[in-house]
Amino acid sequence: MKTLSMRLRLAVWYSVMLALALSLFGVSAYFAMRRSIHVTVDEELDARFQGVRQLIERASRADYKENLADSLREHSELRAGGELLQVSDQEGHWLYRSEFMSRFNVPRPQNPRVKAYALPFKDDPLRVLDRVVTAGNQSYVVQVATEMDDFYVALRRIKTLLVVSIPIFLLCAASGGYWMSRHALDPVDQIIRTAKNISAQNLSSRLEVSRTGDELQSLSETLNGMLERL
Repeated sequence: MKTLSMRLRLAVWYSVMLALALSLFGVSAYFAMRRSIHVTVDEELDARFQGVRQLIERASRADYKENLADSLREHSELRAGGELLQVSDQEGHWLYRSEFMSRFNVPRPQNPRVKAYALPFKDDPLRVLDRVVTAGNQSYVVQVATEMDDFYVALRRIKTLLVVSIPIFLLCAASGGYWMSRHALDPVDQIIRTAKNISAQNLSSRLEVSRTGDELQSLSETLNGMLERL
């Protein structure tokens, strides 16, 4: 079985290590960006929840609970396009439900979670935060949400870019690595050709020593010393 040349082996090892490094970088970059998006969205959801909580607490102190639904509607409609918001009382009755939340029938949670979570829909995946607000003697379940479709489209584009660009970059780098290994080992070929031409009839011949200060210079000097001793 024919073994691979040193040039090819160097190029293969270089390509394998580079492929592992690029793959690790691509996967890490993708998940880091996804995590960054979730953290940013969760912070925005928390800020929106705090605004609704303050509104409910203010309404409770002012003793006009009957107008809480109107206050929630007004608060929601102040946002461009309306806010993804719904609020229910402890009996499960809706005090306010935005058009989007109602249209997609976002369920009222049995056990509100502390952290935001993904709620998949076919066309408009959501990230939802639901928490309990206690004001006076009444408890409310507040749910705020954000559409994630635009974020996920951006993530898919980045994923596609990584999947396409990494093999292209790896191919170019592998070709360059093979060229560099071939160029670096050219002096070895020269040493081999010269050594083959030296025989008992021309022991006075010597290898050309390149003043490079590397292992090839040391090899040439060692072979010349051996010939001198012979």
